[in-house]
Amino acid sequence: MENVKRLLFMCLTLIITFCGSAKVFAAGSSTISILGFVNRVQITNLSGEQVANFSIINDYLADEFINSGKLEVYDISPEVTKGRMDEVALQLDMAAGQASILKNVPAEYVVYGYVTNMSVVESTTGIDDMDGSAIGGDSTAVRVNLSAKIVETATGKILLTVTGKGESAGSKVMASNKGKVLQFGKSNVTEECLHNALAKATHDIAVKILEAA
Repeated sequence: MENVKRLLFMCLTLIITFCGSAKVFAAGSSTISILGFVNRVQITNLSGEQVANFSIINDYLADEFINSGKLEVYDISPEVTKGRMDEVALQLDMAAGQASILKNVPAEYVVYGYVTNMSVVESTTGIDDMDGSAIGGDSTAVRVNLSAKIVETATGKILLTVTGKGESAGSKVMASNKGKVLQFGKSNVTEECLHNALAKATHDIAVKILEAA
């Protein structure tokens, strides 16, 4: 019986410790600004132009925060991000614990991050028709990985790092197709398919951040 009590006490202590350490935001409603996400993966359109801006991640993340009711989202003054976003993120990475770069941010916290991976997996499926001919089609799946950091604006301290992943499948796209098509190496995918994967990866990150709010 004594051993059971001891075990229960240890479990309760672990639960209290875990729950206490999981919350990184101040009690009550917190304010946050989204700096943006830097793309570390080379991706081009069919004209060969590199696609580096995925501001749609900011929109997805803002929607998640606002709809949760846990975080108030504040816009950032253009003065803060007047330089390139990758330069701002680099300064934050190198100046952990310093708040000077965040002095014009109106929120208590900022979130920024990186697109760390975008890949395409191609597959072919098919069955034999009654006359022996093959029926099938090629499909592609876009996989996206994101990483994000929560920084306290008053101190510059990194409070939380999270990762997220998303995947979206679609039909294989030929280079001759018209419309919004993006290129990963030798593979082509629609912009819609990529955005679906980004939305899922962003949701994954938002869930983890909101668990700490």
